Amino acid sequence: MYRPELHFTPEAGWMNDPNGLVYENGRYHLFYQYYPDDVAWGPMHWGHAISRDLLHWEHLPIALYPDKNGLAFSGSAVRTNDSCEPDPEGRHLVLMYTSHGTYEQQSIAFSEAFTAEKPPVKFVPFKFNPVIQNQSLKDFRDPHLFENEWGFCTWNAVLAAGDRALFTGSSNMINWGGSKPFGPFEMFNGCIWECPSFQKVDGKYVLIVSMGAVGTRPLGDGYYWIGDWNGRQFIPETEPERLDFARDDYAAVTYYGAPEPTLIGWASQWAYANQVPTGEEGFRSQMTLPRTLSLVETPAGLKLAQKPVDIAPYASTDWDPEHPYLLQLHEQGPFCVTLYNDEESVSFGLDADNCLFMDRRGLKPALWSEEFDKEAYSFCRSPRFCTGVCDWTLTVDHSVVEVYADQGTRVGTMLIYPGKPLEKIKIERS
Repeated sequence: MYRPELHFTPEAGWMNDPNGLVYENGRYHLFYQYYPDDVAWGPMHWGHAISRDLLHWEHLPIALYPDKNGLAFSGSAVRTNDSCEPDPEGRHLVLMYTSHGTYEQQSIAFSEAFTAEKPPVKFVPFKFNPVIQNQSLKDFRDPHLFENEWGFCTWNAVLAAGDRALFTGSSNMINWGGSKPFGPFEMFNGCIWECPSFQKVDGKYVLIVSMGAVGTRPLGDGYYWIGDWNGRQFIPETEPERLDFARDDYAAVTYYGAPEPTLIGWASQWAYANQVPTGEEGFRSQMTLPRTLSLVETPAGLKLAQKPVDIAPYASTDWDPEHPYLLQLHEQGPFCVTLYNDEESVSFGLDADNCLFMDRRGLKPALWSEEFDKEAYSFCRSPRFCTGVCDWTLTVDHSVVEVYADQGTRVGTMLIYPGKPLEKIKIERS
């Protein structure tokens, strides 16, 4: 009932952050945080899947296992030649990941050689791991690799280091140095930075960071900055902006080497991810739809836009809760799309204050989680960056709802778990 058809899910077991997004020979690789032995978080492995279209996936063997250095936490992947140099025709993938032991340190693993016909499925950790050591920071993880176009080094990595991001460089993937911090910022006091991603988009550079909140803040928000990069340091040119105005999109990262800048997030929320009822179906968690990125100038300034991969060939434009659904509207004023049955409802739309909203408060109480029903997670609202006609796309894939408004400059992701199918739909305008 709840397993999505077009959003990636593990065959069985637990999944969280997307890792190692890399493209080669027409294949999109998706690695991910994985625990195969239960439907709740456990000792982290790297799961692995490939796709030609970002919608239909082939599951491959586990890529990384816990080892003497610790659990295999999040990281990234790049394509190289035998000398670990960037090479679009290279025959190896290098994975860089966090070894989560007594301290968090960074390790690498090398794939077997692969061909256009045969993808890499075996990965061997470097025998002298970790390559970035740490004996002081409690939180020091999630390396994201990218090429240094300025020639100061061959590779850069940006890592989450407590309350900031840290950029570092290497010429060989083994020796790292020259660290430059980004942050901290007062508005993120009380947050643990996680899963940074750094991507060139339309001639600018975009830094994406997920904020793991502590204390009384709602858990899990992604933010982005648009700016410049001088080969050593990121210079922001915008204020931080929410990546997703709802609460069920976390740890979003981008692909290395893809034809277009492309992002995937974990479509869940730590406040209740271990309790969602998909556990009864033998799995927990799903990814967002893959989204291509661009920059759009709005009345509120330059913003990052996210466009979902085209699901039209596989989705219905007539509402049926048993199949993926796609609705596209162009509205001048307030509107509300409601999915409902005789006992429950969820609503999405634009209100009279020119704010987008997603509302699942009409569902029955979630007996499996007190957090799921809290308003901070169940009712999400955000002002548009634009005025006038609102172009608005809604996708519903069983239990995952996504909204894209104003060329994708505002995006929302929300999970829904009705007690029985929401069989009816209505669209109201005012």
